Parts: sequence; structure tokens; C-alpha cells
Amino acid sequence: MFSRISAKLCVFAAALCAGTALAADGAKNGATIPNFAPAPTTAWSTNRPTMDDFIPPSSGPGPVMSDPAHPYVPNGNGRQPTYRIADLTNPILKPWVIEKMKKANDDVIAGKVPYIARERCWPAGVPALNIYTRGQPIYFIQTPKEVLIVNELNTQIRHVYLNVPQNYVPSVPPGTKATISVPEHPGKTYSGTVEASAQAVDPITGTTLMQLIVDNGAGELMPGDYASIHLQMAASPNVLSVPSSALIGGYYVQAINKQAPHPAAARLWEEFLYSDAGQNLWLKGGARPVRQAAMEKAGTVDTAAAAALPKVSGTPLFPTIDQQTAAGTYVSAHWSQAIG
Repeated sequence: MFSRISAKLCVFAAALCAGTALAADGAKNGATIPNFAPAPTTAWSTNRPTMDDFIPPSSGPGPVMSDPAHPYVPNGNGRQPTYRIADLTNPILKPWVIEKMKKANDDVIAGKVPYIARERCWPAGVPALNIYTRGQPIYFIQTPKEVLIVNELNTQIRHVYLNVPQNYVPSVPPGTKATISVPEHPGKTYSGTVEASAQAVDPITGTTLMQLIVDNGAGELMPGDYASIHLQMAASPNVLSVPSSALIGGYYVQAINKQAPHPAAARLWEEFLYSDAGQNLWLKGGARPVRQAAMEKAGTVDTAAAAALPKVSGTPLFPTIDQQTAAGTYVSAHWSQAIG
């Protein structure tokens, strides 16, 4: 059972920063959603002294309670509080559970401090949501289509934000699966799902901000973490892309050695490269041939290959030889780390 209490607005705002969203299924079925938040300063808490005990049913097997020989005394009752010692005679317990719980009991009797699930950052699960707080208030924020539940002591979800290049945005709808890794846990991955899109393109980076939701039950993902993210997207026939923030141009250089034994053969090769057939081969390889405009005017360009080129706008920048060398060195050093 929950009781409604009044909470200071400053506490409410602090808890709001770490909320977890739950869909309000009643809205889909036309049912009226109860108003759990009639005022901005309203919160909810359990209405029993121990705060974190399940309420036993009127008959039949019930939840595991304290050992009658070692009654549990919670905080705030005017008596010396005690740690819990479980009643291992409860019929709902399996033998392997009894073995684990007896070890915990023995540790408490020996004077050791027990650690509950929340203190170990273990997930509580849905049935334990109301007792996991141990007296801390639970807040509800409602809209016509969504109910946001904010639990101060049970934040197990992380939102990850990813900038997706504009041309890939149609291929990353909500629900797209992702694999996340972070530097502090090498070799370990976390599963995530794209939850929302900013529905806008950043004019500086040419990317759209995407929000992913990741289960952080183990508490290993930290706020502000930088992560590597692999999206499970459907294959696209056009795999070429030119970021608007990196419009770089470069030319292929051809030369003929005048000391070559057969310079005429080399000249024939050059003539082929600049012929319609040779230029279309460059086009099929994703390069923009130098004669493309003239071939389009003459009607000799490969239209399918031209249509497959990524769209670009603006004036390209042509890096110097030193800049190209530095860029090549950087890519060689970081390629395996970024691509895998």
C-alpha cells in the first residue's frame, strides 16, 4: 500500500534528473489513467513502519519475513535498529535458496554488516518496486500518453545519445537495436534500443541526435560516458556518404616516364582512362571523373553509376601533401580501434 505525502519541490527536481519512463498502456485501450500526481509537490511512500516488507496475504504461504527469534527493528522506531535475519522455515523457499540465505543469516549473527540488493546495485525487479525504496518517495509525472515514474533509489536505466549522419537517419527508426561498449569495460558489450530522434539536423555537423535506452542493472555505465555504438541497420545499396562537415577533394595523378621502354603503350593507357569507357569505370568505383560534365552533355555518362554517387553540396577543400600524410598516419593508427 502507498500513502500520499507532500514533498519539497527541490527534492522533486533532484529526483527528476534520473527518471525512468514507463508507457501508459491504458491510453491505448481508451481507459482512464488514474492521476497519481495531483500536485507538483506530491509524492508517494509505503504506509508501514518497516517500509521494505511485503504485506502477507490473509491466508496461505506468504513472503519471507524475519526469524521470530531475531525480530527485525527498523530505523525511526525509538529502539536500537537491527539487521534482518530471515525465517528459513518459510515453505516458499527452495533448498538452494535456503542455503544462500543461511550464509547471509550466519554473517549477520557473527556481527557482519549485510548488504541488501539496492546497496549492491542489483536490480530489484517489478514486484519489489515499492519496497526497494526503503521509505524514499516515489514521484509520478503524467501526460496524456505517458507516465514517468521517478524512484530516487532505483535508477537502473541509462539513456545514451548518438549523433547519426543525416543520410543514415531514415535507416535508424525507433526500435533499432544497438550494441554499446565503453573503454572502462573492455571486451564487454551492452544491448540498447533507439528510443527517439531529435527530428532535426545539426547545421554544423550534419548529424541528427538519437536517444538510446540501455539496461544498466549492474550499474556499470556512468553518466557522461563516451561509448562506441554499433547499430543493426538494414543493408543499404548506397554505402557511400560524404559528411557535410568534411567535404574533402583530391585528384588521381597520372604520369608517363619518358625513359620507359614503350611510352606509346603508356599513352594508350592514358587515352583509355580519359575515354568515355574509362571515365565510366571511375564513376562505377565511386569517383567523380574529370570529364563527367562533358559526358553528361554528350549523353555518354553511365546514368546509373552517376545516380549512385552520394549527394554533396558546397565547395570541396583540397588538403596539402603534408595534411594528407598526417591524415593517413592518423587513420592507420586508429582504424582498428574505431572500426574493429
